[in-house]
Amino acid sequence: MAQAGRVIAVVIKRRGNAKRLTMRVRDGEIHLTTPPGIDQGDASAFISKHIDWVHEQLRKDDAAMAAADDITGPSIWFHGVVTKVQLVRSPHYTGRSRVDHDDGTITIHMAADSRVRPVVVLEDWLKKQARVAIKSSLDEVLPGLNEAPVPISVRDQKTRWGSCSTTRRLSFNWRLIMAPPACLHYVVVHEAVHLLHHDHSSRVWGKVEEVMPDFSIQQNWLKTHQQALFANIERRLAGLKPVSSPAAPVS
Repeated sequence: MAQAGRVIAVVIKRRGNAKRLTMRVRDGEIHLTTPPGIDQGDASAFISKHIDWVHEQLRKDDAAMAAADDITGPSIWFHGVVTKVQLVRSPHYTGRSRVDHDDGTITIHMAADSRVRPVVVLEDWLKKQARVAIKSSLDEVLPGLNEAPVPISVRDQKTRWGSCSTTRRLSFNWRLIMAPPACLHYVVVHEAVHLLHHDHSSRVWGKVEEVMPDFSIQQNWLKTHQQALFANIERRLAGLKPVSSPAAPVS
């Protein structure tokens, strides 16, 4: 749909158990959940009725994208810093696509004829970086809680930073690698404490504070920046074009 000169994508999800129309705005798109019997006209009318709210959410979404961004062009958050991203496609590069982080810049290296999307290469690298950092942090925390190693998974949760299942499996959001290391450590501490107390009672927060006295600083940082960190990476990389690649070696 188009509003005020802006094209807004609408994603409709129909659910048999939905009782009413619900709507949210994420990554510049309207996500509409509808119960059975709702046609396109009903959906359009619902959006039109709440269009002022939609524009306000889009404004907040755009502001979150720009929050603390002092870099123009494609960039992502990495270790709590907005970091420039560049793409190098070389006809002389024959290895697997790789990512380097050096001098405050993330560089995606790909063969000139590679059909893999750069965002896929970058996300894969970020997920691997997240797993290494999370495991290292957890290895530091568990002995202090007298807890043995537990299985972990690194996933792409849409709204949560981490969770602890009743089977004692810890799950973490890979986007934690975008946050400052201290914030990642806080989430690890929080979920590890749930191995002792599977609730959010004062016992949990007391133990979290015992392990990490300044946890509230990290907690507040995540709350403030969550929308920016959860933004679609492909949207952040819009306009990413290959830069000049190194010349072929002279033989």
